[in-house]
Amino acid sequence: MSVCSVLSARLPTGDTPVCNVTLEPYVLIKRGDTTVTADDIPEEGSQEPGLQLRSRWYRSSIPRGGAVCSVHPEKEATVQCTVCLRSKVAVHLSYHCSAECFRSSWQQHRDYHQQAHANGLENGIENPSSKVVSSTMSAGGETWVEVSRSRIYTPTQDDVGFVLKYECSIFDSHHPYIDLGRPMLAFTSRVRPAPNLPVRNLVPLPLPPGVAKGGPNSRFTVLSYNMLADLYAKGDNHNNCPAWTTAWHYRKRNLLKELLTHRPDIMCLQEVQSDHFTGQLADAANDKHDSCL
Repeated sequence: MSVCSVLSARLPTGDTPVCNVTLEPYVLIKRGDTTVTADDIPEEGSQEPGLQLRSRWYRSSIPRGGAVCSVHPEKEATVQCTVCLRSKVAVHLSYHCSAECFRSSWQQHRDYHQQAHANGLENGIENPSSKVVSSTMSAGGETWVEVSRSRIYTPTQDDVGFVLKYECSIFDSHHPYIDLGRPMLAFTSRVRPAPNLPVRNLVPLPLPPGVAKGGPNSRFTVLSYNMLADLYAKGDNHNNCPAWTTAWHYRKRNLLKELLTHRPDIMCLQEVQSDHFTGQLADAANDKHDSCL
């Protein structure tokens, strides 16, 4: 068997890691006289015998830095909503980068307060004591908590404010306890909370005279939405935006949330990639809506 080891492991460090935005390390592997990527080596647990890639994600046990703005996660927080604290809203939602940012989000804060009271939550968590730590490790005097054993990892709310560490190595499935070469490490900066979605100010149109709401002659609703196809969101077309904001796995979640919130009778979507529509958008939209392109 040819010699195989990890040459390097890099994370997309150009942008700060954000909650719910998937991290996919770029791993280069030396295999004999050639260099391959992690896509060419099966992950640990694969049914394919032979060389496999072992991945571990860890979260630091100590939070780093101060709080960040819940609306603009790239900015440090300077204002905190005390009503959120009394209402036991999730703490990260209470921070803002300026008084103006706080004022513009006040309506959304009122919704948070009402929802928190209705749910009876403690800092957004039903039962804080139910959190289970899988395993821990110590390195350099700090304890790290294992959070995943897959190469690709999506930061959760539990990771906000903490640094993540990715560790990978190559091993032979016939001798799983012996790594080939030394493990490679990569670190993120502290994870930021995902920004709040904008609140749309929709203007309702009055029904024509003599038409009762919900009656047989009442109106149907049509929603037209430009999705910004993923192939147009890449490259230099939107270099004024942080890269994570244009990532499809992040945008899809927010697009579906907004589309389904308005509950239109008909949705007309523009700039929809065929592979995204079939099996992703269509399944969710057709559940309760008619969709057309």
